Amino acid sequence: MRFMDEAAKESGGSQVISQLRKNQNIEYRGRIRSVESCFNSINKGIDQIIRVRGGKEIKVTVSSARLKVSSHSKKRFVIALKYDGENDYRYLVATDLTVLSQ
Repeated sequence: MRFMDEAAKESGGSQVISQLRKNQNIEYRGRIRSVESCFNSINKGIDQIIRVRGGKEIKVTVSSARLKVSSHSKKRFVIALKYDGENDYRYLVATDLTVLSQ
């Protein structure tokens, strides 16, 4: 999406993160499918403890992949995130393919 690239450029090249709908199309191994069905078939994710605003620690299940987001016409870092006690994942997308994976 041009908005994310422009926002990153405007802020001096910083990482821009946004949310994807679960039915957003991505390309994985040459097939176009929804981000939800892709992550359901990739793996179940791993449990981690993360610190949120205020220092509170919470348990999440997270999975990630570098995928081509169809509407953005380029590869993005896509993250599936589910908070403890929730049934559905949230899907995030980042402009920088390397920063979050370190």
